[in-house]
Amino acid sequence: MPVPRKDPCPAEAPSGERPYRGWTWRGAELTDRQLAVFLPGRVLKHLGIPVLRLGRPTAWPIRFAVYAHRGWRRGQQVALPADACFEVWAVRPLPGGGRCVVLEQLDEEDCAPAAFRRSLEAWLQRHEGPGDEPGEDERHDAAQPFARWLPAARRGSPPLQGPSYDFEEAVRYASAWSGLEERLTWRILAAPTRPLDGVGLAAPDVGPEEAEAAASRGELAYLDHLGILSWASAEQREERLGTPAWPLAGAMERGPEGKRRRP
Repeated sequence: MPVPRKDPCPAEAPSGERPYRGWTWRGAELTDRQLAVFLPGRVLKHLGIPVLRLGRPTAWPIRFAVYAHRGWRRGQQVALPADACFEVWAVRPLPGGGRCVVLEQLDEEDCAPAAFRRSLEAWLQRHEGPGDEPGEDERHDAAQPFARWLPAARRGSPPLQGPSYDFEEAVRYASAWSGLEERLTWRILAAPTRPLDGVGLAAPDVGPEEAEAAASRGELAYLDHLGILSWASAEQREERLGTPAWPLAGAMERGPEGKRRRP
């Protein structure tokens, strides 16, 4: 089934609303399996009417940056046509932590790649730094699935879950990347929230904060390994990830009693 390049949109703006084109955003809290759905180059659909926001983003672990070609603005909110389709451009680490999923609403007037990237970089730079705490209306919106259906999905279809993220594999990969023991890496990655209290996180020659940062960097490297992340440049990737402490080929092998073989 071909992907629609033009969403149905009313010919005239609804009462009190006006046409809008440009960058919008939306906050979310996604599991790793849910985040794995957003592979760069993939086309996804939102079932229902997507509602997005303008202004400075608030503090969320996941931020959607969405370029809207045709929407309707009311105050600081933008509504897009029902069942709009989007192309995933990138999943970018944010400087202050968290990740930014970059989407473009599919339309006949797609952005040229170079102009799109320049516009994205300007928007991200303008909204750098920590945001304010989200309001209750934002929390309600963030609890609903956003743009996690294939283009052929119909009302009532469950949202996609990414099959690619495997926790045990992520622990082995992050352990090899960071040089931390698997048991310590497991505890850090399994925590529901970070930063942790530091109790029991000490490792030889590594303090609790350094251990947590190293394990988180290793998990980020695992997501990069899966192809979920994209980077503005090779220099940015090297700056954020560094280099692995142990050979990664051994990180995916299992030795006797299910233990990873160390190099």
